[in-house]
Amino acid sequence: MKGQTRPSRLGPPKAAGKPRSPWRFRPAYLFLAAMMGLFAYAYLQKTQEIGRLATEQAALAAQNQQLIQDNQRTRQENRYYTTKQYEVAAARSFGYTLPGETPVQIGAVRPPAVVSAPRHVTFLAAPVKPVWQQWWDAFFD
Repeated sequence: MKGQTRPSRLGPPKAAGKPRSPWRFRPAYLFLAAMMGLFAYAYLQKTQEIGRLATEQAALAAQNQQLIQDNQRTRQENRYYTTKQYEVAAARSFGYTLPGETPVQIGAVRPPAVVSAPRHVTFLAAPVKPVWQQWWDAFFD
């Protein structure tokens, strides 16, 4: 066994006539580059979707706050509409009075309307176009 050379695992030596290029076409590397490109594209799509959803979430949160404030205002108004003060104010707006009160009606005094004399307006007729220009406008305008 000593002195014997082992066969190379790389195969027989290549011919020395044509040097080997360091950049060979390798399908595995091409597949790997394509997959990396697809993953990068998917990553960009997801980040855009996350940004859009975050914007939508902020808009919905602001809308929820507005609805909460509107609900609180409506509840306060509903409480006011069940009070005696509202009943009295509504009755007075229709001209009703409480027993024992004397209604007083005040008529609004309006100054007489000023009627101005109509103005005399004269309209000047537009200058008449020549016949050839009227035909031109009829066909080409």
